[in-house]
Order: sequence, then structure tokens, then C-alpha cells
Amino acid sequence: MLKITNLVKTYAGGDPKNPVVKGIDIHVDAGQLVTLLGPSGCGKTTTLRMVAGLEQPSFGTIEIGGTTVYSSAAKIEIPPNRRPIAMVFQSYAIWPHMDVFHNVSFPLESGKFHLSRADIRQRTEEALAMVDLTAYAKRSPSNLSGGQQQRVALARALVMQPKILLLDEPLSNLDVRLRDQMRDTIKELHERTHLTTIFVTHDQNEAMALSDRIILMNEGRVVESGTPEMVFQRPRDPFTANFIGKYNIIEGTIEDVAPDGLMTIGTALGNLTALADDSSPKLGTPAHVCIRPGSFNLERPATGVPGFTGHIAAAVYQGSYWEMRVTAADGTTLLVHASLAAGRRIDPSAGAAVLLMPNPDEVVVVARWPERNVPDCAGWSQLHQVSASD
Repeated sequence: MLKITNLVKTYAGGDPKNPVVKGIDIHVDAGQLVTLLGPSGCGKTTTLRMVAGLEQPSFGTIEIGGTTVYSSAAKIEIPPNRRPIAMVFQSYAIWPHMDVFHNVSFPLESGKFHLSRADIRQRTEEALAMVDLTAYAKRSPSNLSGGQQQRVALARALVMQPKILLLDEPLSNLDVRLRDQMRDTIKELHERTHLTTIFVTHDQNEAMALSDRIILMNEGRVVESGTPEMVFQRPRDPFTANFIGKYNIIEGTIEDVAPDGLMTIGTALGNLTALADDSSPKLGTPAHVCIRPGSFNLERPATGVPGFTGHIAAAVYQGSYWEMRVTAADGTTLLVHASLAAGRRIDPSAGAAVLLMPNPDEVVVVARWPERNVPDCAGWSQLHQVSASD
């Protein structure tokens, strides 16, 4: 449904060798809910706005439903109002002088759709029902809660029956309770309509809960792409490991690969065990061992028990678990999440000794972080300048 090829964005006055978006490729299948996830300034909103036609790319191609809506090479640029998309903004963008019904029906009355008054009313009522706002049709937006205003914006997008729904951090202005409710609403709507949806957020919890696929961006590049389970459990990049939750990253060397698929990695903490992936690790290969804070089993120190000992530098009670910083014998500091049951087995006070036993099924080993090719953005900028001046 959406195909982005070699997309670049450089702003006027910016460094052409360091564009905001650096030659990204993204494919989204019909019916998917895909999240562009990343920190502020990584290029995710700029990418969304280029898909919508609100920002002009510097280079590349954008196709929606098999139709090219932007091409620097072919000099094609379809305006936003002719693209089969609808967008929900972070700020809602609701008309204060219109009631809820007319806010939602407004796109259909622009003349683009050539609908009768009866058809406009029917589609508006259907959109309001989808977001559970039928009873609020005659209400002023000023008398709505933040969550209700967001649902008005969502209904206004849905009433257009777009091929792609674009959501630009739509939950960031809501409090925690309303954010959870709206997240569930978006999820339910997607499951009901199977509308291709691109969701932009910096919140990893939103991305994990909503997405069929997560595209993680950083510094204008696509770092990693996969299902929520893949990017959380098997990251292939150190940025992913630290952005999607937290990992303890320990350097080591692969020392043994057993027939049962278990491999031994020598580290300064001692030997660690992990399941081998499909990369056919070779003995002697330098490796990064990645362990989630919650992937440790904790016990009191005991002789002959596999694992490594450390001392609790700090422990904070978090309600459902203990968050601890444990200093290992070599001075390495590890972030550890201990269950309440584990907290009862050990002494969680600062200075207490503890035995850490990583679960091999949850230890991720990356023998070599993937290298990134740095694109020739200066060349792209020059090409764009030539085509813009023709």
C-alpha cells in the first residue's frame, strides 16, 4: 500500500551532507498498522509529513496504492488534497466554531467527494458511531474532554475513507488514563476496519501495544524493522537494544557452540550461556551479550551454583518488582529487575551480596553489529536543486 524508496529531506540552509531524512526505504502492506518509532528529531514526523504531501522531499519516490505521488526523478508531486490519505495531528486541529457533527462532516463538504447531503450525513453518522460519539454530535468541541476531542479528529479522518491513515503522535497530549483508552480505541478500530495505518510516536509502550510492525528510526535512518516481539527480544543494533526497553550490554568472545544450540561466551563477568541464532556463530568471534533487566534469576550466593556474584549498589521498590543496580566483581554495573518473590529470597538492601543467573533463552548475542552505509546526501541535494530549477 505504501512504498518509500530512497527518500531524502534537506531543509533550506541545512547541511546537504547531513539531511534530516537520509535515504530511507519503507514498505507497508495493505491492512498493516506500522509504527515509526524513535526519539525526538529522528525524522519520523518529517517522513509522515512527506507521505501526506505537507513537506516536499529532496529526493526519492513515494507510492501509495501503486500510484506515484512523489518522484524527484520523474518530477511528480501530487498535492495533499489529491492523495488518498487522511491525517490526525498531535494538536487535534478541531474547528472551535463548529459542533462535533460538522467538524467530522467538513472534509466531505469540500466538493472533492461530490456526495449528496444524505450521503454526507450517513457517512458522518457512521464515523461518529465508530468512535462512540453519536451522542455528542451537537456538542461544541469546547465542551469535550481531551480524549473526546481526539476521537473527533479520528472520526474526521475516517469519514474520508482513505487508503492510508496517518497518525502523528495523537496520544501525546493526553493524560495516562486517557492515553490508554485512546490506544485501545485505535487498536479496536484497526482490527475492525483493517485500514492501513502509519502511527508516529516516541513512546515504545504505544508502539509495542499497537503495531503489526515497528520501524525504528534514529538520526534520519531506519535502524531496524520487525514485529514488536522481534525488535524487543532479538535486537540487531545497539540503539534498538537501548531504546526498546533496556539491555545490559556486555562485551565478550564466543568460546563454544554445543550441538544442542547453546553457546558459551567468555566475558569479564565469567562465562555466559545463550541460545545460538541463525547466524552460525564462529568460535573466537567478538560478541556483544545483551541481557534484559528482567532476564536474571536471583538467589543468595552459593558454592557450585552457575552464575556470577555481585553486590547491590542500590535497590528501589517499584510496587510489582524491585529495580536494582548490581555491581559485579569486575566493577560492571548491571540493571536488574527482581520479582517480589526474588526480593523475599534475597536481601534487597544496599551492600548485600547476590547471585545472578541469566536465563539462556532470553540472552541475546550479536556477534557483529551491522554497519551502516552513509549515503551521498550531497549528491542527492544537488540533483534536487537541478530538478527544482528546471
